[in-house]
Amino acid sequence: MESLDGSSPVKVNVSATDNTEEASFFESYEAAHSSHDLSSSIAKKLGVKAPPVRIDSQAKYGALSRGDGAIYLRFPHAGYREKIWDHAAGSIVVTEAGGVVSDAAGNPLDFSNGKFLDLYKGIVASNQKIMPSLLKAIQESIDEKAASL
Repeated sequence: MESLDGSSPVKVNVSATDNTEEASFFESYEAAHSSHDLSSSIAKKLGVKAPPVRIDSQAKYGALSRGDGAIYLRFPHAGYREKIWDHAAGSIVVTEAGGVVSDAAGNPLDFSNGKFLDLYKGIVASNQKIMPSLLKAIQESIDEKAASL
């Protein structure tokens, strides 16, 4: 990270926490951009105590890469297709800071298929310690939501 004041660049790292109860998470500010209900269900399963930090644009990726939070959740509503320009740069920044970015099934994001990302249910990012329990909580929440329909 390089400050605008000309000071020396600083290497950033994602949060090193492995305790999901102490983790905080980012999601889109606009409910139209992502299912806040699904994110809330996932956070509850993980035992996250902090309320969500709702911000938009790639600022979520930047904040995650600095360790300002431990999880990023984005679950667009049915019919919406994610565009690569909304995630490519942020994905690289988080990965370079030691994080993991994937779809909701744990598959890496594929930026090679044109302007849209074809992915399973949504986009998540975290550190390598939390990602397995995060993916499990996501699948459980998705399954419960489907069963209730």
